[in-house]
Amino acid sequence: MAIVINGSGTVTGLAVGGLPDGTVDAGTLATDAVTAAKIATNSVDSAELVDGAVDDSHMASIKGRRNILINGDFSVSQRGDYTSATTATHLQYYLDRFYIAKSGVTGTIQDTGFAAKLVVTSGGTGTLRLVQPIEDMAWLSGKTVTLSCQMKSNDANSRLGIYADAWQSTTAAHTGGGAWETLSMTLTLPSGITTELSAHFGIDGASSANVSISSGAYCEVKDLQLEVGSTATDFEHRGYGEELALCQRYYEFATYGGVVLIGYSSSVGRGSVYLSTPKRIENYTATVATDGYGYWGNSAHSGISFTTSQHEVQCIRVNSNQAPANSSMYVNGVEIRVDAEL
Repeated sequence: MAIVINGSGTVTGLAVGGLPDGTVDAGTLATDAVTAAKIATNSVDSAELVDGAVDDSHMASIKGRRNILINGDFSVSQRGDYTSATTATHLQYYLDRFYIAKSGVTGTIQDTGFAAKLVVTSGGTGTLRLVQPIEDMAWLSGKTVTLSCQMKSNDANSRLGIYADAWQSTTAAHTGGGAWETLSMTLTLPSGITTELSAHFGIDGASSANVSISSGAYCEVKDLQLEVGSTATDFEHRGYGEELALCQRYYEFATYGGVVLIGYSSSVGRGSVYLSTPKRIENYTATVATDGYGYWGNSAHSGISFTTSQHEVQCIRVNSNQAPANSSMYVNGVEIRVDAEL
């Protein structure tokens, strides 16, 4: 039977399997000629895909926790408002999950709106970095990961890197010029990694043959992402509520209203507060700050100090140095800072 193609493009006379292997290849098909609607359910399985046909570059549209980093868009800042430049202190956390690592220079950190900016205020030979330590990363031992971001700077020594038991030499260096530039670096991690893994960016003269960093040098970054694989995919945006909960596993600052403490004596009051998110450990540090008022007997009592004890993963005891004996007191708002950072 002859093969016939009519004016509307209908093909007749062609049995399944009638074309030799290789007759239809990528060059024969027009762009977007094969769509999902034209592929029958279950018609493509693993046996019909050649090795390597689906790689990292074909997986970019698959969503869901590709970004190992938390707060990579710098949207969460529980510790304070850093929209103005703030003096950066070594090993101190600022924007959630990121701490400063510096030596040989002084500088500032600033929240510039879904981006973080570091500025050197007193130059020298050294570093000014913003670092995120990563928890429980043994499963990444020996795997290839890619760190990516958008960065702009006026200093060619602005860098993107990964710490994996030792600072890696394969860092992505900015070329300078002050425009936003997409940077990425791919690294096969050493075997045996446990928890010593972090991602960082910053101005890094010490990694460039001890180059002196000038005052006024800056580095600004956004969309910071670390993912498994050798290809940098689009930044994974998560909702603020989800990002906040991820941050609160390590640090939480919240005001709890209507806390009730029971008076065991005139000098001891005790009550419990349930934290918003379970913490990663129990032996965290916690501080309490309130207006110093407790309420009982239809009146306010001032000069009360509060402490914490019995730190549980999601519950903490609040103690007061004044209370009504064998009765309850009401505290109108208890501010608690819980720090369970790595």
